[in-house]
Amino acid sequence: MIEGTLALWLNISAIAVISFVAANIIVSILVAIFDAKVARFELKSRKVALWLVVSLPWVAAFVVALYFSLSDLSSPFVQQTGAYAHWHHMTTFELASWHAVTLILALLGLSFTVLKKLRALRQHQQSMQSLHGLSTPLSDGVYQLKTPELSAFASGFIKQRCYITSGLLANSSEDEQQVILMHERAHMASRDPLKKWLFNLLASFFVIPIAQRLKLQMVLAMEQAADNAVIGSKYSSTFIASTLVKVARLNAGSHNLVDNEMVSSFGAEILEQRVYSLLGELTLKPISSPLTITLMIIVTAVSAYSIDGIHHLIETLFTH
Repeated sequence: MIEGTLALWLNISAIAVISFVAANIIVSILVAIFDAKVARFELKSRKVALWLVVSLPWVAAFVVALYFSLSDLSSPFVQQTGAYAHWHHMTTFELASWHAVTLILALLGLSFTVLKKLRALRQHQQSMQSLHGLSTPLSDGVYQLKTPELSAFASGFIKQRCYITSGLLANSSEDEQQVILMHERAHMASRDPLKKWLFNLLASFFVIPIAQRLKLQMVLAMEQAADNAVIGSKYSSTFIASTLVKVARLNAGSHNLVDNEMVSSFGAEILEQRVYSLLGELTLKPISSPLTITLMIIVTAVSAYSIDGIHHLIETLFTH
């Protein structure tokens, strides 16, 4: 048995893990219910909301752990709410208990997920180094890959680069190439490859169906933002949409040169919604900030108040 300050921090860590799981489940249910409506929201607020969604379990875990760490204070708020959210024997921690098993499983899951993503990132960097060695510069930050594959994408977390294949150049007009390159430069300006990797990392802590939905929604938001960045040029939204459809048709059955989770490409991802958006056929609505904040508070509060119930439930099944 461990006692004292170390036991306190171990118990707080266990509380953080349980609140993370509780918040994750609540968020997953909300995503499953409202996923079809997300694309109807305004682009900027939608991207912010998606970042909040994947971050919320971590925020809830931190806030709940902080609250429990203040449980011994004489604050009226802590005393009043302590009856609904508390943890037994905070200053003792039994190694042969489900508390310890919870921490071990959480540490293993966290390590596995992060290391898997870092390994994929390393492999991608090695792949991009090989591809870059076969490329030739076309203009500032833009490189041509001599391959018959039809592809264009932005890559790089620190140094941003845009790549377009000779196959795509041979099958597109000069104006279409300008649209494609402006789209990719918009990704570079927003540092979308880095943001995409970070978002996918956070989304990976959800169950696979929910993670896939979240990733798809963020890809759509990023691609629409890059599409919109081209509209202000000399090219009309109709021409941009037609270029998108043409590239999607050319890409049918084409081999991916790199992992799409690591780059932002001008491919056929979520084609229908992007075309509808470019043609002005989607009416986008703003997301209510008060409602978003309220939902975040509710999720965090439910996570905190579920700790005691989960604690009692598990202790009816396991010897503590």
